[in-house]
Amino acid sequence: MRLPYKLGTMDDTDLVALCRRAEAIESTHDEHGDGCACAALLDDIHKQIIATAARTLEGLIAKARRVLWCRGGELHLDMDAADDMRHAMAIVRDLLALAP
Repeated sequence: MRLPYKLGTMDDTDLVALCRRAEAIESTHDEHGDGCACAALLDDIHKQIIATAARTLEGLIAKARRVLWCRGGELHLDMDAADDMRHAMAIVRDLLALAP
């Protein structure tokens, strides 16, 4: 199965804006508890983030931060997981370490 794929802007401004929008919705949800509406909106935004190719380090780091949020803020590298997941989590860890 192939993931949807689209090219964003060359400087990733669209991708970073989507990631920031998701963060803003999450903080609003935490304050107001509007679960269903926020969950549906976040699901749509996450689909757009996943489908948008990152072209810069800033875009890759923004996507890595979304992975961290989706994992409840913990980036546990399970050495018993399948090789693909261990490699993917190692990449996310490395990207987050590069973040300013």
